[in-house]
Amino acid sequence: MKGSTATLILCGMISLNAQAGHHTPMIEFVGEAQIPTGTQFENTEIGGLSGIDYDAAQDLYVAISDDRAQINHARFYELSIDLTDGYLNDGDISFIQVTEILDSGDFPFAPASLDPEAIRNNLAFESLSFNHDRIQVITATENALL
Repeated sequence: MKGSTATLILCGMISLNAQAGHHTPMIEFVGEAQIPTGTQFENTEIGGLSGIDYDAAQDLYVAISDDRAQINHARFYELSIDLTDGYLNDGDISFIQVTEILDSGDFPFAPASLDPEAIRNNLAFESLSFNHDRIQVITATENALL
């Protein structure tokens, strides 16, 4: 992560043929924003943002840092993205909060002990993912707890 600039690229999904009852998803590039190396937020270095998801209920995004807990503890960020002009540009991203990810004993993960790649904010937990060396597949399904 050191010596590089984190770049957030956002593509928007739009739907065509809605009047005919058909939805053809299209991807539209709306821009990119660069976060300079060393940018700090609440005593953490922003970087290694590899997964992002939108929480429509709060109108916020969540993004996970995959620096393998080598720069700061494992964490994810809540952020807002200003797309009122229809484009993503430098300065359109505001970091709102950082949340540390703890192990089952409520302790920080040891450096290099995990490599988070994605985050999903939903009421039910459903996953299928590979570990970083692609040897193990991890899967889980659970009903919403709320």
